[in-house]
Amino acid sequence: ARAQNSGRTASTKQKYLDPATGKIMERTISVRAYSLRNDFRSAFKDEAADALELVSLVLPASTINEVSSEFMSSSREHRGDLHVQGALLSLDMKTGRYTAMIGGREYKSSDQFNRATMARRQPGSAMKPFVYGAALEARGIHYAMGFIDSPIMNVTPTGKVWAPSNFNSEFTGYVLAFKALSASINLVSVQVYDLVGPDVIINYVSRLTKVPESRFQPNPALSLGASELSPAELLLGYAIIGNKGQDIIPHAIMYIADREGNVIAHPENDVIQALNYKRRTGQIQIVEEGSTFILRKMMENVVNAGTPTHAIRNEAGYKGPGAGKTGTTNSFNDVWFGGFSTEMAAVVWFGMDNGDMTLGSGISGGSHVAPVWGAFMAEVDRIRGRQAEPFDQTLPPSVKTGAVCKFTGMWINPKCDTSDNLTGTLIPQPIMKNGKRLGVGGAACNCHHAESKSFLDLLQADHHLQNEEVGRTKQKSYDMLDAEKMRELGGDLPVPVDAISSAPDAPVAPAPGIPKPAAKPQ
Repeated sequence: ARAQNSGRTASTKQKYLDPATGKIMERTISVRAYSLRNDFRSAFKDEAADALELVSLVLPASTINEVSSEFMSSSREHRGDLHVQGALLSLDMKTGRYTAMIGGREYKSSDQFNRATMARRQPGSAMKPFVYGAALEARGIHYAMGFIDSPIMNVTPTGKVWAPSNFNSEFTGYVLAFKALSASINLVSVQVYDLVGPDVIINYVSRLTKVPESRFQPNPALSLGASELSPAELLLGYAIIGNKGQDIIPHAIMYIADREGNVIAHPENDVIQALNYKRRTGQIQIVEEGSTFILRKMMENVVNAGTPTHAIRNEAGYKGPGAGKTGTTNSFNDVWFGGFSTEMAAVVWFGMDNGDMTLGSGISGGSHVAPVWGAFMAEVDRIRGRQAEPFDQTLPPSVKTGAVCKFTGMWINPKCDTSDNLTGTLIPQPIMKNGKRLGVGGAACNCHHAESKSFLDLLQADHHLQNEEVGRTKQKSYDMLDAEKMRELGGDLPVPVDAISSAPDAPVAPAPGIPKPAAKPQ
């Protein structure tokens, strides 16, 4: 192999920039025409390197471990890396400047793959805000609309059965939309998908992430994040939500100067001019402000009373304004958290470069990634010496308040609903679409005010069983039925004074061809 490597060379011409003259020059360089050693190294990487590293991890022989580590560190391709990788990307909400970018666990010559911008991975539940946002914009749902979290089954035209389940394999019965997003209930997200259809959701997420619609698959798994996004694409979508639905153009370079300090390019000026043009021509609003306001309130509740609350508020100690969403794929291959304050948006991802490799059962965005996001946001506040300004809670003109039954999420029924069992909601105002008046539909309360509980809750209560005895390894950091906690954290909205008198006017019939939200989605 050494003889082969040293004996045969070839020449090729290479163009380069001469730093002294600033001109493009040409030079001749010698390259190896053939390398048996490199051919062997390449073949070994493709066929046996991963197996060697796995064997080295279980054998006590230090020599094998050292050889394996040396070989893999010098020749490993990113897809064969057996280490957990990660990425973090953040941007300034006002300017669109990237403020932090981490593309992997370490920087080295053999790994130049920037996962923050180049890695396309399934976002899992981090896709759900786009599903809910699309339904709000389409007038399919409102903030506290009721759903039934129960087993569902989809059968395709070819007879294939798809039966999604929740992260903890439990069902909670009646649940309000904002609580379903906070608890990341898969089955409610699938029902929201069924209400508005794939085209509405794909168009919505494409506008926010600026990803071609062809990248998204029009099937129910879309609602659970089966299509792929890069951290940069997810970050942009979340940042625009936090920017009241107005466009943001991310950029990493403010200006370029030569050695004398003369500015020869100013990319940020180009960004400012492009956004100003969009404002003048009425193109700045990517998604409507009203439905985006409601979606942001729902994402605030995720941070304040959802799956990542303990990790962000207690473990990481972040106390500033926050809205976001966790993401965990079905086989625990990818875990995410993305969110924003009024000043900063950030997305964090963990996973293996080989997308088929799992991080391990139970690894989730709420428990493992949210603390990183919270610590990053807390450090930003520490460096700046202040917290970000609170979110603007002023209702946009296209949003109105109302009330629903807090048990069923249905419109008020005077026969059974009193002020004691109502909760407030935010409703997108009706709009005109294709000449038709389009508003949120729904039925009046059916007066079935039974408190919904999981079967495991009932089993534990009846037989005095501990969590471990029924397969629960730890307590949730949130309680979907704790109304007082919801009010304290801002998730459960107050009931408007005129709620009961205005209730009959709340439901508006959808335009023909638009699915009408049912009282009990199946």
